[in-house]
Amino acid sequence: MRQKQGICTSELTIAKAEESDISTMQATARRVILNNYPVFLGEEAVHEFIESGQSDREIEDGIGNCFVMKQEDEVIGFAIVLKDLLHLIMIDVPYQNQGYGTVLLEYIEQEMFHVYSVIRLQSFESNKVARFFYENNGWSVQSREKVDGLDTYMLLFEKSRTRDESVD
Repeated sequence: MRQKQGICTSELTIAKAEESDISTMQATARRVILNNYPVFLGEEAVHEFIESGQSDREIEDGIGNCFVMKQEDEVIGFAIVLKDLLHLIMIDVPYQNQGYGTVLLEYIEQEMFHVYSVIRLQSFESNKVARFFYENNGWSVQSREKVDGLDTYMLLFEKSRTRDESVD
């Protein structure tokens, strides 16, 4: 039984997502986006994004690259990995700020470091909570790019494999 930031990970499972997880993951993504994104993107942009269906399509299209975190049988978070890029990581709203994101992030990093020595992710510059989270977990900002059509920038983070994380 591993203890991490006050949560018992023995009741958690992280595994490749299955087709049957899609609708739950989509609902989770919509809740997280509606709850967290207006602060840095604005209400209008968030509602347009949700209504466009792009979030749902990304999960459907990327299901083969998804990992899902479950507590008992309930999906509480997920991640989409595209080669060396952690494309998306989300923890459902009721489970945020309880250590679950760190557990999922560490698991995904280990999976990625089995293949890549340097891994990447992107986050909106104005998403201060995410930036703090990634930097506290050893990620470094490598570059900054303007997002087309939005008045914001995207940060590219990188993290390098340490000797302890070497490929087996």
